[in-house]
Amino acid sequence: EAKQAPKTQVGAMMRSLFIPGLGQFYSEKKLWGYGWLAAEAVIGGLIYLSYSNYNTAFSDYNSYQNQYVNETDPVLIAKFRDNSESSHIDMENANSSMEIMVAVFGTVWIANAVHAYMVGPKQNETAFKDVPVRLAYDQHTNQVQFALSIPLD
Repeated sequence: EAKQAPKTQVGAMMRSLFIPGLGQFYSEKKLWGYGWLAAEAVIGGLIYLSYSNYNTAFSDYNSYQNQYVNETDPVLIAKFRDNSESSHIDMENANSSMEIMVAVFGTVWIANAVHAYMVGPKQNETAFKDVPVRLAYDQHTNQVQFALSIPLD
């Protein structure tokens, strides 16, 4: 009969390095797992939005640049030049936004792995199954005793 290997904190961390939230699922912290997965999905969507904005601005820039170069009317040349510069600024803003979102994505991914390690299953961990408060009668002293126990490990 095959015996299942015990779960470890490192196992949880490695799973979260592979897919965000997977280490939390491994540690049976499903709400945290869904949270980390959703956070990365949202940030990924923001990265895609910035990328899409960059591509749109890049396409507009090339179009205005071609019209600017090929135009002979001075009024239209000035208009296409202004539009080209505006699209170039939009490209730079979208690129900056994308770089920031990628940095946030990586930071959240690493934070997820650290969190998975911290909440991961510990060696010889025992769950607190019963109430830590005890009320008992001591026969030797003929007294009722009240005890509270809190594990410190």
